[in-house]
Amino acid sequence: LKLEYPDLKLYLKEDFSERILDQLNSGELDFALIALPYDTSGLTVRELITDEFWFVARQDNPKAKQREIIIKNINPAELLLLEEGHCLRDHTIQACQTNTFNLDNSKMSATSLFTLLQMVDGNLGFTLLPEIVIRAGALVGTNLVARPIEKRNVSRKIALVMRQSGTRSKDFELLADVITEEHRRNTQPKVGG
Repeated sequence: LKLEYPDLKLYLKEDFSERILDQLNSGELDFALIALPYDTSGLTVRELITDEFWFVARQDNPKAKQREIIIKNINPAELLLLEEGHCLRDHTIQACQTNTFNLDNSKMSATSLFTLLQMVDGNLGFTLLPEIVIRAGALVGTNLVARPIEKRNVSRKIALVMRQSGTRSKDFELLADVITEEHRRNTQPKVGG
């Protein structure tokens, strides 16, 4: 964005989805980039990216040796999650929902993604991470590996949202297009040598 629009004043803020959406609804923010599903009543929503979940464990975990992970064959007692309030926790639980899962009684949880990865690297269990986190290099310098989940329908959507009464719809569409195109460029397979 800075290269294409050098005069653009872009302010970024990270927070829990609930707080970000409160600020969006109060007019403190123009747009928010959030992960769905989430209640977006009263908002204009543009879905941008499908973000697949991957199984993440230490290299020496027996499941890490499999090419693909069958979600119903994992032990929910070993699944490490972020603490309550993180939408990634909710999305992970939703991704794992089968009749045999009961993830509400998790004995361990992390306050940050960094801590969660340290817990997995410390051989306390495994987790599920979105592909964009893995592509961003979250596993670099760890003993962790990521494996795809069979059927690849374990995902969430990343969306750009704004108030329906917002007056910056042209900017909203432009930002959505830039994010979508940048993601497409960064996820294309590398060809050549």
